[in-house]
Amino acid sequence: MANTPQSKKRARQNERRNAVNTARRSRIRTFLRKVEEAIETGDKAVASAALQAAQPELMRGVSNGVYHKNTAARKMSRLASRVKAIAKSILQLFNLRGVAYWPRLFNLYHYFSILEILFLKIQSQVRRSVAQALRVLVSLFRATRL
Repeated sequence: MANTPQSKKRARQNERRNAVNTARRSRIRTFLRKVEEAIETGDKAVASAALQAAQPELMRGVSNGVYHKNTAARKMSRLASRVKAIAKSILQLFNLRGVAYWPRLFNLYHYFSILEILFLKIQSQVRRSVAQALRVLVSLFRATRL
């Protein structure tokens, strides 16, 4: 219990600052959650846009004293590496760096049907190598495009 006038004033100030800092922390968490949700969807463009929107908010939290600068740097680094890994994981899944038609695989119209064909082919021809399975996939993709 605050007894002196100074301690009473400090208690009032702390209460106001607590409300402001809670709102700031909540706002930053919202921006970080949007980045997390974008990463979960797998869309790199949306995730990188959300990350670019979250970065100034997080740095503003550091300048206002809500977060420590190392905490903010750690959060940004981990999110950036996860956003960067989105495209890599898709390319590694298909391993199509040498195939000329790989940009067509990201056409949303064909994406799910191609995945279904890929899994069915690999499931039915388990003994084939990944390269052979991908060649079959590309040939099936060309056939569906004609």
